[in-house]
Amino acid sequence: YGEDSREGLTLRSNIAISLQRLSDGAGARAILLPLVPKLERQYGATHPRTISTRHGLALVSRVTGDTAAAMSEAQTASMASTTSGSFWSRLALRQAFLVPVHSG
Repeated sequence: YGEDSREGLTLRSNIAISLQRLSDGAGARAILLPLVPKLERQYGATHPRTISTRHGLALVSRVTGDTAAAMSEAQTASMASTTSGSFWSRLALRQAFLVPVHSG
């Protein structure tokens, strides 16, 4: 166990998801930004968990108004999912930009 263990990474990802659902996009983004590189080291850039987390980061970046970061993360996730050929990753990317943005 530890900060960079699979369990620790999963826990932080779950906390970010919870914060996003509670309309705390900024809090979720603060967790996801440093989490993505750690997931890349642990699983690789084309792993579904890494791609899914990038999709989440794209979504919260969009929700918090950072469109440039959202597009960058979405493009990176899209390229990784194309490389991995994951149907679920491509679907998650589409959904990230179809979800309506609710302002608080």
